[in-house]
Amino acid sequence: MIAVTAYITAKPGQENALKAQLEAVIDACAHQEGLILYSVHQSLGNPAHFVFYEQFASQEALDKHAASEELRKHHEATRDMVLEKSVETWQMLNRVCPQ
Repeated sequence: MIAVTAYITAKPGQENALKAQLEAVIDACAHQEGLILYSVHQSLGNPAHFVFYEQFASQEALDKHAASEELRKHHEATRDMVLEKSVETWQMLNRVCPQ
């Protein structure tokens, strides 16, 4: 399983507009094959800070997501709203999901 974290900082005054776009891309990508989890979070301490946490069944699924039309449109729509962005890819080593 492949995980991705993407840390995004909105430009001043763009927090609400960016939040709406980030929530929309979650819905737009929900159908993608190999997507296990796709979530976006907003900092409680700084509303300009967002983080995506994503899980994909394989590198191939992640590659298809990264090349998708949905993601291309999202990047185009948010280009002028984002101050900073960093993305890191992870290999899951272990997990527990207690009830």
